Amino acid sequence: MSVISDQNLLARYASGDEEALAELVHRYLPMIYRLVFSYTRNQADAEDVTQTVFVKMWRHWRQFDPERNFKNWLLAIAKHAALDFCRRQRTAPINLSDEEYLVEILSDPALPVSERLDRNWRNQALERAIDSLVGADQTVIRQYHQQGLNFREIALQTGESINTVKSRYRRAVVKLRKKLPGNV
Repeated sequence: MSVISDQNLLARYASGDEEALAELVHRYLPMIYRLVFSYTRNQADAEDVTQTVFVKMWRHWRQFDPERNFKNWLLAIAKHAALDFCRRQRTAPINLSDEEYLVEILSDPALPVSERLDRNWRNQALERAIDSLVGADQTVIRQYHQQGLNFREIALQTGESINTVKSRYRRAVVKLRKKLPGNV
């Protein structure tokens, strides 16, 4: 059985084949949901944002350049929608190695259970590592990654200089990397 290319499905949809669009959604729904969930960390929010992603895809599919990779275009829409959601919620994802994580989670649209369990274990390890940080180190990581504050806002809240906050953040990230098994 041959797999129909994304560009072919888009061309079929352009000529009125509604099933072609349904095939694209079916093909990418699990992958987009996993990406969005990695940011929202909440099933209901991930479902809402995933729906938004596919609505945006549907509204803007004519603007897609067929010379580009459709999957990458859709993933960019998903990432921006997830980040927009997090900003609106005033939280940001804890994701210290964003690009590596995205490459891994998106490399195969049908992740085996063992990989999903492994990812869950790594997320729990990251949370434990953050919990093990002491005082200001934990605070700056949580303010930056969970509350979505920038370094200037953290400096204003803590009464420290922006350079002190940046240094504290860098040191906290180094400590986290040392605490994480295999650099989760």
